[in-house]
Amino acid sequence: MGIEHLLAQDIHELSEGQKQKVGLASILALGPKALILDEPSANLDPEATVSLAGILGELKAEGAAILVVDHRLYWLKGLVDEVLVMQAGAVAVRGPFSILDDENVRRLYGLRQAEVEDLRPTLPRIPTALGDGTVPAGFFAAEHVSFTYKGAQKPIFSNVSFSVPAGITALIGANGTGKTTLARILTGLNEAQGVFSIEGRPVDRDGLMPHSGLVLQNADHQLQMRTVREEVEASMIAAKSAAKKHAAFWQRLKTPKLTAEEEAWVTELLTTLRLAPLAERHPQSLSGGEKQRVVIACALAKNPQILILDEPTSGLDGANMASISKLLKAEAARGRAVFLITHDLELLQACGTALDMKDLQLPNDFFRLCTTFFSLHKGNNVMTNCCCCKKPTAEQAKIIEEMLAAPYPVTVSSIAGRLGVTDLEAAELLPEVNCTFVKGDITERFTEIWAELASWEKITLFIQHEGSIFEIQGQLHEGKIAQGYY
Repeated sequence: MGIEHLLAQDIHELSEGQKQKVGLASILALGPKALILDEPSANLDPEATVSLAGILGELKAEGAAILVVDHRLYWLKGLVDEVLVMQAGAVAVRGPFSILDDENVRRLYGLRQAEVEDLRPTLPRIPTALGDGTVPAGFFAAEHVSFTYKGAQKPIFSNVSFSVPAGITALIGANGTGKTTLARILTGLNEAQGVFSIEGRPVDRDGLMPHSGLVLQNADHQLQMRTVREEVEASMIAAKSAAKKHAAFWQRLKTPKLTAEEEAWVTELLTTLRLAPLAERHPQSLSGGEKQRVVIACALAKNPQILILDEPTSGLDGANMASISKLLKAEAARGRAVFLITHDLELLQACGTALDMKDLQLPNDFFRLCTTFFSLHKGNNVMTNCCCCKKPTAEQAKIIEEMLAAPYPVTVSSIAGRLGVTDLEAAELLPEVNCTFVKGDITERFTEIWAELASWEKITLFIQHEGSIFEIQGQLHEGKIAQGYY
């Protein structure tokens, strides 16, 4: 699951995606013969989802019975033997995965797409700068932002800048790269050093909170009222109270009341998000997807200039995902800056630009760790200076051939697990994959190495640091690592 580097960390300090990986790993470590997974891909980045598919494929080959309950479908193609479509507590349709290729079936039951294009490499990147660099003006700009968690030695952000236009910007990056931390900074929940401006005007002494609305990844953290309608009304009242922060003393003591127009806006939000029939329900009695829609309604009730949503479609079916996508496009058209933290490849279709978390990291800090060696791959083609492949034994060759022929994605790590070797040893045994070794600190050779990498399609780095080996895989686009996992 790629979580070796988390073994010594406090579980409560992990991101939601990292917690998901730890939970999956703890179950898989038991070696179960029967496995039930409820929304296992909800908080995982696409690369971790591919890795999970490979692990489940191995368990399946070993005779395990696996039931996957999930709204995201694309990653299960070639893996599942049968699909059960549920409606009103009963099985409505069952058959092979190919039944999901029928658009009429997906529309009838509100299902997601059976195949999804990964748009991350092609989404236009927003301008960023490190250190003393500057960025062009935008609807929202964050300049020279630095933030370090209390007690931590390494900063999450160190003197970084970026600007975004009005519209929908995707925050992309692997689990644990700081996306949620950035969201909390942009809403004022985490106080960071830096200068923030909206439409060219610096944010005043009240900070970003009055200007922003946030939808957290865990909806339970934002639900506290007795009914769904009260939740949305309370958010609107809180926004009106904040607007009176600098009013006269007695004015500040008065609890604002909603006008008829504001009550109508609450009703419209509930209707748009398919919450009207649930208006009098207790929020904690709702399903995960319904709770998610409630907190989205609460964020919109504030009428914010900046809207940040952290995995807003995790646990949502195709119909509700489509309604939220439509709603976000409408809000962006009203002139808001919408930040969308998502690993949902379908939801990325609503985004016009992307902010890659790797563009907010200082590259030298990373490459100074590359003290021993690294390997580079271009698909299955030789693109390196020397060959160091090793010939597998007959038994190893048979296992590799079987795994590479599987209909589901296979990672180097999963092959290494089957062979009982390290990831690096497995890479050396794969056909037509060559490695280049560079001993010592490669920082000085970075420009030379990157010039060669810029035209490649894929990159895999094996890095040895302080006795541990780390694997980083990424997809290259226009000379940058456009996507990847660590």
